[in-house]
Amino acid sequence: MASIRQGIAERTYVVITILMTIATIIVGTYYIVREQARIVHEQELRLFQAAVELALQIPKSQFDSKVKEVEVLPIAPDKKATVMNDWLQPILQAQIDRHPGFGMGIYARGIDRIVAIGPDFDGGKLQQGDETYFFSAYVSGTAQFSKFKRTLFFNGKPVNKVIYPISYQGDYIGHVWVCSKTEDLNPIMLAAIAKVIGIALLLWLIILFTLRLAFRKLQTGLRNLANQIRSQDFDRQSFASFPELLPVFDTIVHLREKLNDECLQGMKAHEELALFVDLSVDMIFVRGFDGSFKRINPAVTKQLGYCLADLTAPGIIEKIHPRDIEGVLAAWGRVLAGEPCLQYENRCQAKNGEYRWLAWSAISSKEHGLIYLVARDITEQKAINQKLLTMASIVEYFCDGIVGLAPDGTIQSWNREAENLLGYRAAEVMGKCLSMFCATGCGQKTEEVVEMVKSEEKVQNYQCILQRKNGLAVDVSITVSPIWEDNGDLAGLSATIRDITQQKKMERDIVQMDRLQTIGQMAAGISHEVRNPMTTVRGFLQMIGRKPQYAKDKEYFDLMIEELDRANTIIKEFLSISDTKVHKLEASKLNQIIEAILPLLQADALEQGKNLEVDLSETGELLLNPKEIRQLILNLVRNGLEAMAAGGLATIRTYSRGRVVVLEIADQGTGIPPEILDRLGTPFLTTKENGTGLGLGVCYGIAERHHAKIDVATGPGGTTFYVSFDSQCRDKDTKQ
Repeated sequence: MASIRQGIAERTYVVITILMTIATIIVGTYYIVREQARIVHEQELRLFQAAVELALQIPKSQFDSKVKEVEVLPIAPDKKATVMNDWLQPILQAQIDRHPGFGMGIYARGIDRIVAIGPDFDGGKLQQGDETYFFSAYVSGTAQFSKFKRTLFFNGKPVNKVIYPISYQGDYIGHVWVCSKTEDLNPIMLAAIAKVIGIALLLWLIILFTLRLAFRKLQTGLRNLANQIRSQDFDRQSFASFPELLPVFDTIVHLREKLNDECLQGMKAHEELALFVDLSVDMIFVRGFDGSFKRINPAVTKQLGYCLADLTAPGIIEKIHPRDIEGVLAAWGRVLAGEPCLQYENRCQAKNGEYRWLAWSAISSKEHGLIYLVARDITEQKAINQKLLTMASIVEYFCDGIVGLAPDGTIQSWNREAENLLGYRAAEVMGKCLSMFCATGCGQKTEEVVEMVKSEEKVQNYQCILQRKNGLAVDVSITVSPIWEDNGDLAGLSATIRDITQQKKMERDIVQMDRLQTIGQMAAGISHEVRNPMTTVRGFLQMIGRKPQYAKDKEYFDLMIEELDRANTIIKEFLSISDTKVHKLEASKLNQIIEAILPLLQADALEQGKNLEVDLSETGELLLNPKEIRQLILNLVRNGLEAMAAGGLATIRTYSRGRVVVLEIADQGTGIPPEILDRLGTPFLTTKENGTGLGLGVCYGIAERHHAKIDVATGPGGTTFYVSFDSQCRDKDTKQ
């Protein structure tokens, strides 16, 4: 009971007493400050009233005229002030008599002097004014109240002062002031403070007395309640005088009954929890802050082989893998610091000496001084994850594109080589179908292949054309395999995409070489048999054509000779395609060869109404046959000019790209049809009305003899031929 009284009633009473005292002091201080302000305000009003009366006693027009008269007198300023004082001092003195205890003065702005002062007049006080004290009154045009620590009045004691400006015809010609001693207000203020303190103290005592009576009654009721709780003898009648405590009384009775029920339920829950811990497949530990283990469940013994006695605090560190000790100690430190539900992993040595990976969840209870830990054996999961990471790394960096497809054929994964091959990042293709990347004509077939794999075995080396992000086509070989789940359901598809562009190009090159070889064999077989008779015929035509009797037919003889020469030229070009003889190569500059034949090319362009532009960069020397290179350039440029309409532009460029020197010839024609593009260089293949179809074949033969490569880029906007010379071939050929 004593503890209740001291802990509740007395403590509450003391707190309320302190609060009431503080409140009384604050309220009393507030009223004291307000009374002081009221007293000062009343004093200001009296000073203001006296200043206004003094200003009204001074005739403003006469004052202004008098100041102006005195201002021009040839006398000292002090004398001027004395002249004004003789007129104004009586007026000032009459006002001082009406307001005893006030000091007053008059200031003339025109002569910048005090011209009247009282009650203690002294001619030495007619001084020059300090404008800093009254300037604000002139600016605002209203009376200004100020406090001064030292003045000309009352032996220099502090005063309260009102300055009132005097205006005439819109100008401020001076001012009056009235002041009183600050100490005159002290008795009034002390009386007001004493009155406020007395009233506040009386109210404070009345309130404290009333509170004391109420708390005594409350103490009695609480003492009675405490006795009944202790004895468990609850009597509602004993609280008749305290009806407010009856709800508390009833609540305590109810809580006591509820507490008994909860104790029974808690014991039952504890038994259920113990059963749950014992049945858990996860390992559960209860560890003290001192490092000792208080309890473990059977899963610990089953999985690690330890019993509770084996897990001593000094030896537990030895069971942790040496590489994991630092991390485990750091985790334990964070658990002891109160970090909630900390999770970490480490390797722990089982009783048989084998290290097992464990995933831990830990939480501490500072209230009970215990750490609760749950561990799960993840050794096999770690091994599986490592295998998956290895496989993922192999897939990611495999030399072929590998694409994972969902059962519906949409893309689910996309490795790095697939990105390099088609130019799309993985995020750009997720959820899309593989067929959308197929070139025209391949999409439907690709979808059929995917559907075929879903119901049958894998499809190997399906060849099609895919379109890169930059619009270029790429030849690929696709192998699609099904991925089955354990229950036999289709989990997805795996598609391996291999770039066979170079393989396709190699196949085309082999076919081209076979064609050239066949043509060479044909040319070698028939050239001798054809050219010899043609030479004989041409000689006889020239001889017969010179005879006089055939002079009238000279035009026909010339035409026959011209056609024989043209046939001979075609045979020479035909032979040059398969020319395998070693030609002499010499160090030459590609740009000089172009510049040598540039006038001829420009003349051809001008004659056809077309334009030719040249952009030559420094490329260094190459081992070339200038005659053959001139033939190659003439053939490619003339083909470009013939492919364009009037006004078109053909361009010749040279530049270096590493060790490769590139000759680029571009036109603005309509492009090469796709069905002809793969057959370029085939003899007699032409789209020109009067073409022989041998020019490009000659170019390919010349390029091959110079270890050069010809690439073609074509489209609706024109065609560009790239002839790439390897500058390092010069060193190889020189050594040979």
